[in-house]
Amino acid sequence: MFSVLVHAGAAILGWTAGQMILEDKFIHGLLNSAILTKAFPLALAAAVLVIGWLRSRQFRMDRA
Repeated sequence: MFSVLVHAGAAILGWTAGQMILEDKFIHGLLNSAILTKAFPLALAAAVLVIGWLRSRQFRMDRA
């Protein structure tokens, strides 16, 4: 139950970070594209989840 909330929160933080990066004036000038406006935050949210999964997996393997 709680792991679902942790993963959902991580994805929301990744999405929000992606949106904040795109709102930066310098980055906005470089990446001003309708596709990137949605794809970049989605990719960052996915990256946060994948990195978290990999680190969790590595932690479990180290403890075994």
